[in-house]
Amino acid sequence: MTMHVIMLSMRTVVLVLACVCLIAGTALGQNSTDQPPATQLEFRRIVVPANRTGEWPLEKGRYVPVKPDEFERLYKSAQATGNSPSVRSTARVVEARYMARLQGSRLLIGKATLDIVKTGDTISLLPLSKCTLAITAASWLTGEDRPATIGMVQGGDLTALVERSGQLALDWSLSGRRDIGGAILFQLEMPHSPISTIFLDLPEDETPIASYGLVSQVKTKAGGSQIGKDDGTAAASFRRWKIELGGHHRIGLQIVTNRREEARLRLPLVRQSSTYDLSRRGIEIAQRMEMDIEEEPLSRITLEIDPELRLLAARLGETRLPWSIDDSPSAPSRRVTLELPEPIVGTGHVIQVTALAPLDSTSLKRLPRIRVLDTFWQEGTATLRIESPMSLKQLKLTDCRRTGTGRLVAGQSGELVELQYDSRDATVELHVAERTRSF
Repeated sequence: MTMHVIMLSMRTVVLVLACVCLIAGTALGQNSTDQPPATQLEFRRIVVPANRTGEWPLEKGRYVPVKPDEFERLYKSAQATGNSPSVRSTARVVEARYMARLQGSRLLIGKATLDIVKTGDTISLLPLSKCTLAITAASWLTGEDRPATIGMVQGGDLTALVERSGQLALDWSLSGRRDIGGAILFQLEMPHSPISTIFLDLPEDETPIASYGLVSQVKTKAGGSQIGKDDGTAAASFRRWKIELGGHHRIGLQIVTNRREEARLRLPLVRQSSTYDLSRRGIEIAQRMEMDIEEEPLSRITLEIDPELRLLAARLGETRLPWSIDDSPSAPSRRVTLELPEPIVGTGHVIQVTALAPLDSTSLKRLPRIRVLDTFWQEGTATLRIESPMSLKQLKLTDCRRTGTGRLVAGQSGELVELQYDSRDATVELHVAERTRSF
């Protein structure tokens, strides 16, 4: 294993690839038997001009400053840990608290405190998941705060180097975006913890909506408290909200004006998940929509579907639903009205629809969509199942992100892609075509 170190000729700073500080991670999860012989960690020092950073051979690595004595200590610890035949991740987060304030039009600025428990005497690597928070500083809360070593390992997971139990403090930020209705949307993915809580300071005319967890307003006294200190105070003209997530670490967060929140309370909430099976036969779509109706009972549901879709079935639970189609030739989409057997009210009503569409394998095309009208969209996911010999050639995502990839199972051959939608108007464009055979 090789790492690159750059010694500055005029300063006592060393640039080290961030992942190298976490180099012992290659030993995690290995069985204590049948291990290959321990490998000597290798690095090379390169003397570079301190005032001409453009000439440094950084290549495409991510470097962070580390003092020489700290580097030597980390190197020795990583060497000892990497040669240990019984290394395991012996650190875990037992509780996480996040403080944040909305700054400007769509930026969250915050701090986090992670309570970490570690067992054993060796240095441990603590995975902090594919964290979407932009970490700007990390330190251990002791009598004298000391810097913490964190970095990205292969695969994109944020990881911390843990020597002993303690509290890890993080400064972070997260940029959101506004949807067409003016709401600010954020996707938060945080380190795994059995207890996670977010304290959020928002202007008085704005309210948070979380895709998961218990949201409540916290009584505070005016005082303009510093972000990160849960001292019961909030800045003037701000209100503090508390979001209790339990063991959940990934949520969608919307910040809406109070007027929009009042309108939302009158609309049914919808959470959707879609499965797209793409094969030579075409595109088969199965969409599940879970609805909460808090106000007026709902006797019909209106869907907006793309023109190329042919609806096959619709169900409320196990009950098949009839439908009618408003088919205007000039409209970019069609409206389908599902008639319910009786009005529904309350939470957890599940509507399932299935549909077919042709597959154009000649170029990049947008996946057809099914959307529920006259509702407040809360969250959405999609799973793409691409059956062999078809293969994914290109994928373009708008207002959504890839959360997982894999292979089809249960006797099927092909690719699997999992997506998280950030808005009701998320768009997936892809090019799927047959693999080219090589001889």
